[in-house]
Amino acid sequence: MSTLLHTLQTEFDKFYDSSSREPITKRCAEETQTFKLQLKKLKAHLAKHIQDSESASSEGNEIEKEKSKRRKDYVVDKLRKSHKSWDQSLKKQVKHLSQQHARFGRVALVKLFDFGGIDDVYVNKLPAGSKKAVDGAISFHISRYNIGNLSVNGGAEMTRYLNDMYGIPEKTSSKFVEMGQIVQDLKLGDSTSCRKWCVENSPLIFELYVLECLQLFARGNTLETYHHLTAKLPPCSFHQITKHVSPILTQLVLGQTIQNIDEAIQLQLKKCISLFTKEYCARKNLPFDSPLFLIVLSGVISFKFFMKYTTIRAASHVDWTTEDELPFDVQLPNFLCHFHPIFICPVLKEETTEDNPPYSLPCHHILSKKSMERLSKNGTSTFKCPYCPVNASKSKTRRVNFVML
Repeated sequence: MSTLLHTLQTEFDKFYDSSSREPITKRCAEETQTFKLQLKKLKAHLAKHIQDSESASSEGNEIEKEKSKRRKDYVVDKLRKSHKSWDQSLKKQVKHLSQQHARFGRVALVKLFDFGGIDDVYVNKLPAGSKKAVDGAISFHISRYNIGNLSVNGGAEMTRYLNDMYGIPEKTSSKFVEMGQIVQDLKLGDSTSCRKWCVENSPLIFELYVLECLQLFARGNTLETYHHLTAKLPPCSFHQITKHVSPILTQLVLGQTIQNIDEAIQLQLKKCISLFTKEYCARKNLPFDSPLFLIVLSGVISFKFFMKYTTIRAASHVDWTTEDELPFDVQLPNFLCHFHPIFICPVLKEETTEDNPPYSLPCHHILSKKSMERLSKNGTSTFKCPYCPVNASKSKTRRVNFVML
């Protein structure tokens, strides 16, 4: 595949000028424009020549007639040379483009279709039964991230749109329709639906209150803004009042304006949407981040390690024989990792937690931190793996992070 891409790129580059890196067609257009300007200049010369010829004829001056004839011959010769130069250059460029177009089809495009399909060149193929899961992840991703940006209104219409455009089943899209409609309302400046959805003591309530205050302030209605600030203040901390409420109230009373208020409203709106979607996903038992996004991001971060491993493997003529396990460690960001909710330590028979995380032994079997400390007597001695007869020490273990899927 890399050879094919290199061939395509090499042949495609020949449609461009090697020095300026501009398309050859652009050079043709530029030369045509230059020739057009020369024609305008020659037209002015010819007009002057005609005027001089008429003047010389009326006076009967033979010397002036001869000069006029020479000027005419000069203009005609200049015109002939300019046209010839432009014509030859254009034919040369067109010939080059035609030859390169034919070569591109003969060398590059033929090879492009030789393999028949992407499955014939992609060596790391997914298992046959995984297509349904991949399609489901793509559907979930589109629903999760695009539902709040759709221009359609109404739950049924939105669900039908997602099904017609992306083939997303109603079972998937219906989970995000309500969330998308509330996000749309927030973007349009209406927080009523979001307020109705909020549960008591939710931190989102105060953030919506601040957003509404800023929006009222921007509209310039002083009395309505003052009433909202004082009469509709939700339960909050003293710190929240001094940081967010007091500055708005002070500037309102003093008749001052809030600098960059439109930018402040957009930042507060993003904060409210983020809090709302997190609470919504938590209450609906949905992952906040798309699994497809997390997997792709993990792959991008891990790619350089795979490339390094491939280079080492080719040079050392060795291969990794263990299935479903990476031959190297990849440090992923914390938000891509969490503790698997069903991993139970085989020694303590307890679920791993933040305080008692899982650790991988040299043999790649996994124990909890507390059980490992007990087996190694707080790291002072070696111990035998409960799964197999391999001996291990605490210094040779590694903490395990499970990718969130």
